[in-house]
Amino acid sequence: MLRPDSDHPKDKQFATTLAHGVRLLQAFDMGSRVLGNGELADRLALDRATVSRLAYTLVQLGYLERDAGRKYRLAAGVLKLGYPLLAGMHMRHLARPLMRQLASTIDGAVGLGTRFQTQMVYLDAIAVSDATQPIIDRGMPVPLLASAMGNAWLAAASPAEREQALNLYRVREPDGYARQVDRHSAAVKEVRNLGYCTSTGHRLRERFSVAAALNRPVNGQIVVFNCTVRISDRTARGDLKRELGPRLLETIGRIEAAAGMGHA
Repeated sequence: MLRPDSDHPKDKQFATTLAHGVRLLQAFDMGSRVLGNGELADRLALDRATVSRLAYTLVQLGYLERDAGRKYRLAAGVLKLGYPLLAGMHMRHLARPLMRQLASTIDGAVGLGTRFQTQMVYLDAIAVSDATQPIIDRGMPVPLLASAMGNAWLAAASPAEREQALNLYRVREPDGYARQVDRHSAAVKEVRNLGYCTSTGHRLRERFSVAAALNRPVNGQIVVFNCTVRISDRTARGDLKRELGPRLLETIGRIEAAAGMGHA
């Protein structure tokens, strides 16, 4: 259940109505691509009349559309919002050829992303095949604590940034936090010892990921690269770890060199 005003209960500058509309758009995900007024009301903890007005407004603005069953789905306007961000990311354009090369070498997928609240969001992703269910995809969110990418972000964050992110996760995802906080501690140790951390897929166990952050923020954001492979017909996880980790670090080093990012 999404509570738009729970994080800012005493902030007089906080526009609650705007927050309701944004959270309504955030209610749609891979498992809930079409939602009705009742489902949205339950998720946002709002009455149906308020949800109906918000949804009507978002339809008129081009961010939602209605299907034949009078339910809602995201519309193309949502993609338009994100395009200036992606188009303006010099690092993404610079990294793509090297990401593609690594994806081909490991016969898997390579992505880059950054944190949004309790999730990591892929800003770009390259895979060697066009599967109907891609391992990773641009715009795809993954849980902060349950993913190698998220734990690599936490390991690279300052103590204050890490504490803020973990506190938010603890409040919004208490069950997930309780299950995964020990896993996070182990991942941070991996980063300190190896320069990267690993994870078996949070949704599908046959996926194995390795992740590491750039040595410096980009436009104030910690950027993390990962590579992911299917392990059902691959070598043991230990062998994959020794294979993928150094390859990813080498690729990141080449990206940093191309971007003129010296090590701090």
